[in-house]
Amino acid sequence: MAENKDATPPIRPVLPPELLEAVINRLNPEAQAGREALLSCSYTGSALLPVAQRRLFQNTTVSFTLGLERGIAHLVEDLTLGSTGRKLLDLLNQSPHIASYIRSFNILSETPPWRLQAPSATVMSSSPSFPLYAIIPKLSQLKELSLTGPFWLYSWRHFDPTIWKNLNETVKKMTRLDLSPLRSVPSSFLLDCHSLQELRMGSLLIERNAEPSMRPALKLLSVRLEHENQDREESLFTSIDAPFCPFDVSRLSRLIVSINDLSEINRTLESCCETLERLELPSLRSAHASTKNIRLLYNPREAPVIPFYDKVVPELGLLC
Repeated sequence: MAENKDATPPIRPVLPPELLEAVINRLNPEAQAGREALLSCSYTGSALLPVAQRRLFQNTTVSFTLGLERGIAHLVEDLTLGSTGRKLLDLLNQSPHIASYIRSFNILSETPPWRLQAPSATVMSSSPSFPLYAIIPKLSQLKELSLTGPFWLYSWRHFDPTIWKNLNETVKKMTRLDLSPLRSVPSSFLLDCHSLQELRMGSLLIERNAEPSMRPALKLLSVRLEHENQDREESLFTSIDAPFCPFDVSRLSRLIVSINDLSEINRTLESCCETLERLELPSLRSAHASTKNIRLLYNPREAPVIPFYDKVVPELGLLC
């Protein structure tokens, strides 16, 4: 049989697959250039397709409109404004393997338009057909869940409870949870989060009748306590030894807290002084006024513990 001299030889990668994968994993899918590069990699052939897809979808954001109806805040899938819930659900139904690539999932809320769209173009979070509720169970490898956007406009009790009911089982499996925009999150919502290591939240409402079966040992805790009297966030720090406290803070390595009276966190600092490596106080306005009630602690590791955000507070000193 005559040799076909015009036949194109198969293209072989110049770099070994392991090195190509390492390069792809360094691309930033959040930057336009990085995303375009990953998309190009996914078109080159079957060998790079799963690597590029895994990087593209590792951190996934889904966006909804935030709307108010009869005093209740809802997430709204608005098909006329480009909400992405339905698009993501369709993609996961067509390519189910992509769901296993999603490790971090962000729910983004956007402010509502001035003029409401026709009901036929929207699906509200109170509806069983709201796409988020079909997406979440598909994410079998999910480790991080976050909320971003103007959730802070309303406290927890003002939101459609269907949202939290559908997220509750997923929250229990997370290692990282970012609820920073939410105010007055009830402690019962965070019960049995046995794998939780890092928690960011706006404020926590401790419920005395909600006792955890096991308290997760947090490594990072971030709390914004800007309305302490209104939402009673101070109970988070004053009840750390109580049986209804949902967390173990004795092994914290990083604490980020905005609070008016720093004496509230003395007991927390005493509890975690052997492991705490970083204390951040981002909202301090007057260092002298804000730190005079906090005690200096002895740290057996003899390591400096308090590098601040943009300032070192001399009155507070170092835990050493």
